[in-house]
Amino acid sequence: MEKFRYRWITLSDLNGFFSVLFDNMTVMAFLAFVLTVTFHMPGSVVYGKIFPGLALGLLVGDLAYVWLAFVQSNTPTALGLAFALIGPIYINKLNSGLDIETAALQTWYIGVAATIYCGIFKFIFSFIGEWIAQNTPQAGLLGYLAGMGIALLAFIPMVQVVGAPTVGLAAMGLIFYSVFGKMKMPLNIPGIFVAVFVGTVIYYALGPQGFAGCEFQYPVFYMAVSYPQLAFGFIDGLRDALNYLSIIIPFAILASIAGVNLTKSANMAGDDYKVREILWIDALATVVAGLFGGITQTTTYVGQGACQGMGCKAGYTLLAGISVGLLAFLGLIQSVVDFIPTAALAPILCFIGLQMLFQAYANTPKKYFHA
Repeated sequence: MEKFRYRWITLSDLNGFFSVLFDNMTVMAFLAFVLTVTFHMPGSVVYGKIFPGLALGLLVGDLAYVWLAFVQSNTPTALGLAFALIGPIYINKLNSGLDIETAALQTWYIGVAATIYCGIFKFIFSFIGEWIAQNTPQAGLLGYLAGMGIALLAFIPMVQVVGAPTVGLAAMGLIFYSVFGKMKMPLNIPGIFVAVFVGTVIYYALGPQGFAGCEFQYPVFYMAVSYPQLAFGFIDGLRDALNYLSIIIPFAILASIAGVNLTKSANMAGDDYKVREILWIDALATVVAGLFGGITQTTTYVGQGACQGMGCKAGYTLLAGISVGLLAFLGLIQSVVDFIPTAALAPILCFIGLQMLFQAYANTPKKYFHA
């Protein structure tokens, strides 16, 4: 009998690659905005210490899922504690009389410790996650994803689309045409790649004249090489982080339940994932991110079902993990986000949100639709 060979990468993986890459970069850009603009933490800590560790955790998780795809079939990849924990702790440290750099470092240590605690909790939770997946109605599991998909992944990016309609609607039209309409692009180029490219071209062609539908800004190039290093200072934060378990544990529970939900969603899409192994990977990646300076959890990717619907295999996860890692290590995340207009990328998340909504209804008995 001929040995089975899993075709782990196809041209369609470019669609999933752009989806995951944009999702990860957006999360990291949002994290940077919250910490540096809202709470005024120094960029040297955010870009030089937090991002490399976070990117390493994402890379570890993505590589684990790529390996899993050879055994199973596709791939699932998200974030958590900045607004509720890290920022307020930093403000309290400043108010206690510490200088900016010392306050930032002590806050970082506590954030790293909190992230490690989250990873440990997710590992413990993995032993009962399978039971929850088997005993919770599909409407309860998939309805959560539908709400998150329509409220977060579809609605919020849509604000960006209508805020720059010339760019956003052109990109969205191409995505709907190629992905929902199943229409092939010339030379069989992935539709999402074309949509982002066309939206970006329109932005730079019409933006300087004021015809892009939004305020035009030239991108600024940033680069500062930073490699992940073991954050031994987290030992100093382990005891202090215990004071914030009332915040840490709910975030860990939320991420764990999301892992259960997303595994269930992946199973509905045809993949034979086990809840325990998914949560183990999440826990491992989260702990690795924390040990090397990251301050957010890593989770499975909410758009896995949509990526599978685009014909993606495992390659998009590998490409995204390597790309995010390189961009973070080279300090280029902000430059990439600045260069590509948000309105050209936002329709990707709109599509994934709508696809999640569709999947929830398609795999739930009609009598539970209201739930």
